[in-house]
Amino acid sequence: MIRRRLLVACLLAAPWAAQADIYKYVDEEGRVTFTNIPRKGAIKLDIETRSPKPPPSPAQAPEPKARLAPANFPRVSPEDQRRRDELRRQVLEQELAAEKRLLAQAREALAKGQASRPAEGDAASAARLQKLMDLVRLHEQNVAAIQYELSLLRR
Repeated sequence: MIRRRLLVACLLAAPWAAQADIYKYVDEEGRVTFTNIPRKGAIKLDIETRSPKPPPSPAQAPEPKARLAPANFPRVSPEDQRRRDELRRQVLEQELAAEKRLLAQAREALAKGQASRPAEGDAASAARLQKLMDLVRLHEQNVAAIQYELSLLRR
């Protein structure tokens, strides 16, 4: 019985034991230090502490939404959606083919630029070569993005 009372007393005292004053101190070099130890020149901060809000009880919890869209939201038939997806697939495949052609052209231009080997310190040639490498990287990213979009479409 005494142990239980002692335990309850310790648990009730725990929140006050964890509370401490906070001081802000700025040294000669302008460094800011926050501490719980008072020192000369430190300013005591008044910080309002709030306990976190308890989670809502099951009775107060909002009901999950039964629908993802409002009741008056226009619906698309599965057949219409399949047609739209097929049209999107065709457009993406055309874009992918065009992007692959541009990538091949950019790689060819880069290979020619690297074969001409600019002289050491030729900033203009190095800049042209960097632009070609950036162009290749751009087309590679575009191809990857289109392939990703195609992977999201259902067959």
